[in-house]
Amino acid sequence: VVLADRVEMCDYYRGESENVVGRGECVPTDPDTADPDDDLPNNPKACIGKAGYEWVERDAHGLPPPECKQPVYSRDNHLGNTKNTLPANYTWTIPQGVTGQNCVIRIRYNMSSYDYDSVKGDWELDS
Repeated sequence: VVLADRVEMCDYYRGESENVVGRGECVPTDPDTADPDDDLPNNPKACIGKAGYEWVERDAHGLPPPECKQPVYSRDNHLGNTKNTLPANYTWTIPQGVTGQNCVIRIRYNMSSYDYDSVKGDWELDS
């Protein structure tokens, strides 16, 4: 699920999900000699220019796009408690067909700021 205050961005989030769009990653050509502390590039151009690494495209997961909706309102610095003083929550239904498989749940907390346009990547502000 994507919980987004700006629900007008839901089409973007759903369309760019790794469920429906493949991703690439920078991987060592020889894992035995790779430095585990090495900073890996997150784009093909920088990866291809890095000795001992290659850019590998991965398929999408082949799942439906995630649900996207507006979260329950919670004031700043109130530990996620909502208007009725209960913690914000989401009831997640595990997809069919994953029984007996290893799963990873990625939970992220992104603090949003309207100081810059995060979608356009305009994070350098004039001081």
